[in-house]
Amino acid sequence: SGILLLSYGLLKGDKGVKEILKNKKVMAAIGVALVIIIAVIIWAVSKDEIDPNVKSTPEVREAIEQSQTASEEADSVHSSMEIAMLIEEEDTEVNINVRNDSYVVEGENVQKQETIISLDALGTQAITTYVDLENKKSYVTADGGLSWQQDEVSDEDVEIYRQGPGFLQFFTGIDNYIEAGTEKINGIMTDRYDGVIGAEGLAERIKQTGMLEQMGAGDLSDEQLKSICDEIGNVEVSMWIDPSTHLPQKMSVDMTAMMQKIMGLGEDEDVSGSLKKVTFTYFQTDYNAVEPIEIPEEAISTNQ
Repeated sequence: SGILLLSYGLLKGDKGVKEILKNKKVMAAIGVALVIIIAVIIWAVSKDEIDPNVKSTPEVREAIEQSQTASEEADSVHSSMEIAMLIEEEDTEVNINVRNDSYVVEGENVQKQETIISLDALGTQAITTYVDLENKKSYVTADGGLSWQQDEVSDEDVEIYRQGPGFLQFFTGIDNYIEAGTEKINGIMTDRYDGVIGAEGLAERIKQTGMLEQMGAGDLSDEQLKSICDEIGNVEVSMWIDPSTHLPQKMSVDMTAMMQKIMGLGEDEDVSGSLKKVTFTYFQTDYNAVEPIEIPEEAISTNQ
């Protein structure tokens, strides 16, 4: 999580994109997207069992449990978390897309992340991060490797990275799953399952991530948060699983109502009304096919 915030700081300081990022609402929306990605990473550390009180059929329950087991047993994986946002600014629509790709190999001490922020015709900014878990260091470039920034990695962040990107833990607390047909994802014919995150499960997960504190609304009581989640209603979720390998391929969550409400609580209240759509999508690909990652020599040798 600290690495993503460091990347965000580099982005704000890059002269080549300062003009793009002068707009307060655009900056706030990008910040929200990064907060969501951070929250999902933290959710992934949770080792809670899937809620036994869901209304899924035994067949759906078995498919989900098999998918969780198969994902945990993979030796390597390429995970892509993508936030697509639509905001309106002075009668103009702006599409903001923030994507974070993570490459993890089980048992290796080096991980790689790529963050790409796209702002319609305004431009695209790419940030690459290497994390050395053994030496607790990160190496970040926002200019394609022309310059690098080194930083220390906290013990907490090391633990998060060692856990690796999670998938089905995000679904703890979902009220129900239903079979929703088949669909081709990543070139694979998958089984689709639809469900919802209810108010109680949503409130618990928001508390665990620290999302409210990061958005300036950390003084809410449990009762206030529960009331807000009741107003938000069910958050719709879809997931796609390869039936032959049981490996999860994709997850999609419509977070529009949730983020509008949360942003309206904090310092970005004026941004909340401009936010029209927020969709979170998570792909997992290249199971057992990611090669061990090496940090570029020029990153290690930098004095920054």
